[in-house]
Amino acid sequence: MKWLFRFLLVFLLVATGLALRPASVEVPYESQLPGMPNGCEAVSLSMVSAYYMVPVGGPTIIDNYLDKGPIGTTDPHDAYVGDPYGNGYYAYPAVIARAAERHFTAQQMPLKVKAPRFTDPWRLGFHLQRGEPVLVWITVDDKIPRKQPGTVWQLGEEIYQPYENLHVAVLDGISWGTVHLSDPQNGQRDMPLWLFLRNYLLMGMRAVIIAQ
Repeated sequence: MKWLFRFLLVFLLVATGLALRPASVEVPYESQLPGMPNGCEAVSLSMVSAYYMVPVGGPTIIDNYLDKGPIGTTDPHDAYVGDPYGNGYYAYPAVIARAAERHFTAQQMPLKVKAPRFTDPWRLGFHLQRGEPVLVWITVDDKIPRKQPGTVWQLGEEIYQPYENLHVAVLDGISWGTVHLSDPQNGQRDMPLWLFLRNYLLMGMRAVIIAQ
């Protein structure tokens, strides 16, 4: 299986490098630290909202629009697990897309919010070239996604083991061999394309697209 993953990664890297034209958008930066240590999703959404001239701030997203539930019984597909201000985990794209729709509806902004089951790298590039930054699910330490040892949740009839290094940032640029991230914890930074593709692929190609 390792050789298959390596082949897929090389294929994605070469194909993406050949298919995508360089693109960059300027996203107003917002940090999640120190007040929202586990609020990367809300702060990333806040940055994209500010890009569309609808400033809101991470705390407003968390307090007014984000569904939240207790640790151990909440499915991250349904709500944010825990408290973004303190002891919290994460939420998957459908939850953040729902928060975005509530926010933009309240502000009467006709933006389209999408959270596909999978968002391939070419689609990310397509939206960047249209001037549309994308929320992407990656890892906070740039390492391979890993589950939290010794922690399992009983979600209905299923056992779920949460990630310990899941992270969300805004993809707002791509050039030959490099992507640019507005990362609410690690700052505005460049990342090698191969590293981004590896972690994005392993994290399930999860993204939230906000389009005009």
